[in-house]
Amino acid sequence: MSRLRNPLLGRALLVALGLSLLLPLLLATLVYTEAGGRWVLARAAAFTSGRLMLEGVSGRLAGPLTLDRVVWSGEGVVVTARNV
Repeated sequence: MSRLRNPLLGRALLVALGLSLLLPLLLATLVYTEAGGRWVLARAAAFTSGRLMLEGVSGRLAGPLTLDRVVWSGEGVVVTARNV
C-alpha cells in the first residue's frame, strides 16, 4: 500500500470526511429532537435582542411543534399569538 506523499493532504481528507459525517448528524439532532428545537428557537429569540419571546415550546422543528405563546415587540407594536 502506498503512503500519501503529503501528510497535510491526508489530514485534510480526514477532516473533510469527519465533517461530512458530523454535520448531517448535528443537523438531524437540531431538527428531529425536542432539545435541538428548543436550542434553535432560543438562539433565534436571542438573535432578536429580546424582540421575540417564545413560551411553552414543545415538539420538534420537523413537526409537530407547538408554542403556548409567541410575542413580537418592536417599533411601538406588540403582537401576541397563543397556542401556535
